[in-house]
Amino acid sequence: MHSRLPHVPQARPWLVVCYGKQLQDQALFSASENRWYPRTIPDTRNKHIWTSNSGWLVLQDCKSGDCSLLSLVSMKELQLPKLNYHFTRFCILTSTPADRHCHVLFFEESCVLFCKPGDDKYVKQDLPLDDNTMIVTATTFEGKVYVLTSAEHAMIILECAGAAGSPFQVRRVVREGLGMEWMQPGGKCGKTLVESCGELLCVRTICSGIVGDDVSDFEVFRLDFSEMVWVKMDSIGERTIFLCLSEGVSYSKTEANIKGNCIYFTQRGCDSNLYVFDLDDRSIFVALPCPKISKRTWLFRWILLPENETDWLKLSC
Repeated sequence: MHSRLPHVPQARPWLVVCYGKQLQDQALFSASENRWYPRTIPDTRNKHIWTSNSGWLVLQDCKSGDCSLLSLVSMKELQLPKLNYHFTRFCILTSTPADRHCHVLFFEESCVLFCKPGDDKYVKQDLPLDDNTMIVTATTFEGKVYVLTSAEHAMIILECAGAAGSPFQVRRVVREGLGMEWMQPGGKCGKTLVESCGELLCVRTICSGIVGDDVSDFEVFRLDFSEMVWVKMDSIGERTIFLCLSEGVSYSKTEANIKGNCIYFTQRGCDSNLYVFDLDDRSIFVALPCPKISKRTWLFRWILLPENETDWLKLSC
């Protein structure tokens, strides 16, 4: 039995909630409606959703480890090389497979494994990191891949070399005093790169609590490309940022039909709630994206729906 995703004008950010021991169950949460739908995307059941870009998902089978690209528009699936995901931190899909420069990048602590759709193996490329540091976040921006490490003063920029299988051209930018101190007394911080309305942002997550896993505050910085330094922002205006693990997406208030100047985020550990941080008054409130989740395995992932395409996706009840 099949049904279609309810039509919500201008509703683009959807949170896919995968749960169960093998991620076999799903729900979809609409940020614009603040409600959840007990539906599934059939071809993603029992699969880890690594990331998404323009209606394409990067998937990995929870049992076999097989990887693929799935189009949410045509439900066409393209096979990717198999991956040992035990060492993988996060993934980036640079563009849609129609782009000849499209790459899938899996980041480990100090290197990246990448391939193009149709390749039969990944190419491993080590990145220039300082001692005792690791890769923590990356995103695409204007055809390049920007990478931040656990060192606050370094940024790595990857650019496609053109030839199939060729390593990325690497540029390491070092600037003392980027304007962000990542470690706070009594807590710890994380950072996430986000492309937002023609700007490259870095969202700094400040955690506290006994084990330092409770999110208590956020700060947002934009990259000044003329000086290659981070500039702190007091407000993100009409934009809203959606964070999950080490990746984030951004939409304007008019596109998403939700409150601007906010950050939607999930906590690590055994917390299955969805939180919203209001940058206006620095307050946090909670939404329950899926009340059926028990304290077992689950995965949250924001998916990017193509513009004006919110009622095309066939889902099984």
